[in-house]
Amino acid sequence: MDILLPDMDGFALLNTVRQGKHNTTVPVIAITALALTQDRRHQLEINFDGYLTKPYGIEALEAVVQTYCTRH
Repeated sequence: MDILLPDMDGFALLNTVRQGKHNTTVPVIAITALALTQDRRHQLEINFDGYLTKPYGIEALEAVVQTYCTRH
């Protein structure tokens, strides 16, 4: 999920997703240009399961998705 969305930021959207009774275990990966260490820590603390910074290669995206597909 991109953090900087036009109508609702990724943090608010994540809260909406997590409030659904069927979506509490769906892995959500933060995708953002915010690449500072404190940004990463904050995003993981608020229940994002993973983190990718822009720009990222398709290999990095595939690796993260594969990690969570094998866990679930």
